[in-house]
Amino acid sequence: SQENAYAILKTLVLDIGPRPMGSPAEQRAMGFAVSKFNEYGCDTSYVMPMTVASNVNTNSGVAIGVKKGKSERIIVIGGHIDTTPNAPGANDDGSGTACVIELARVLCKRENESTVLFCCWGGEEQGLRGSEYFVKNLPLSFGHAYGMNEGGVGVRDLFGPGKFFLLNLWEKGPLWLKLSASGRAGHGSRPSDRDAPARLARAMARVAEHRSPAKMTDPVREMLRVLFAQGRIDLDPDALTGGPEDAAALEAFAKRYPETDPLLRNTFAITTLSAGFKPNVIPMRAEGTIDCRILPGEDPSQVEAQVREMVREFDVAVEAVFSEKPSGSPRGPLFDAMEEAIRTVHPDAVVLPYMSTGFTDSRFFRAAGVETYGLMPLLLERGDVGRIHGVDEKIPVDGIAEMTAVIAALIERWNAPEGIR
Repeated sequence: SQENAYAILKTLVLDIGPRPMGSPAEQRAMGFAVSKFNEYGCDTSYVMPMTVASNVNTNSGVAIGVKKGKSERIIVIGGHIDTTPNAPGANDDGSGTACVIELARVLCKRENESTVLFCCWGGEEQGLRGSEYFVKNLPLSFGHAYGMNEGGVGVRDLFGPGKFFLLNLWEKGPLWLKLSASGRAGHGSRPSDRDAPARLARAMARVAEHRSPAKMTDPVREMLRVLFAQGRIDLDPDALTGGPEDAAALEAFAKRYPETDPLLRNTFAITTLSAGFKPNVIPMRAEGTIDCRILPGEDPSQVEAQVREMVREFDVAVEAVFSEKPSGSPRGPLFDAMEEAIRTVHPDAVVLPYMSTGFTDSRFFRAAGVETYGLMPLLLERGDVGRIHGVDEKIPVDGIAEMTAVIAALIERWNAPEGIR
């Protein structure tokens, strides 16, 4: 119910608050989840400890509830319970976690065909650590499996009037680069063009101002096909032949629908800058990070080389600190099932195959052979989408119940004796 889901979300967001990885607040949140799994009737409930993950000691883990079913088939329902250090995580991913816990209440009341695992991952915001640990240390073995995760969302009026649900089949790949410069230290009254902060600033500006050419990829083409077939857009993606005129057509499309701009190109965002300790001292070292998100078909090492060439004249070192290739799953039966589930709550919705600009836990499940899609079936106003992952996330209260109803409808079909085929 909306009341139960809202009460759970309120506990996570207001009573517990920000829940960074390994913190007492994250541990409290996991204890809360396990207590709810016990209360609602899970056969087993516990925290899978993650004392060591990728050589990083943590106090994090995964809160798990297990409700046994009649068959050997398994459904995993998951959301991440942690947040960034200062964000209460109402949407990312408190809403998903509240949905997981509320579904435990609903599903534990009845006999299920499938065994259901309710999972609340820890450490997602610090490199997806909880889900990675879970996949590498599965408490149960999977056969042919499908997965649903976060990644997409419902948005009002995105491509004209209406409700558009972005079902994430693909994700751009992350490439995080550290740029650093070294030089002499000195007094602020005697600057030089060789000063480390000055060189780094020019290099970072060069990268920030770079705009990769627009490019069509298969995931975006699939999304545009649906929109064009329904008369929502004028651009026919199959009329693009790969010639130079394609870039102009895509640029015009991105100008009309600015949310699509990062889907058409590699992007480069300055995320951190560090230099100095006093206003009148020129430090001998300066560094910053750039978050690059790359399209399917691109290689992280080639993009790194491109950035290195961009800043060569500034004598700045470039180091990759993290990278992953784009990941995706084919459009299959789960897409149709999810589309039907969404329309049980939103009959007039447009459901789009989508490529997320972010990356999620889905990549671990895909690597393990699980076809995984991403969607928080929560309908947001267009202006509120940009708040996701921030300190001022905003979601409609009635959307929590709608989100839970969509996932419940999906599980009804998934949980049928024949399952999803």
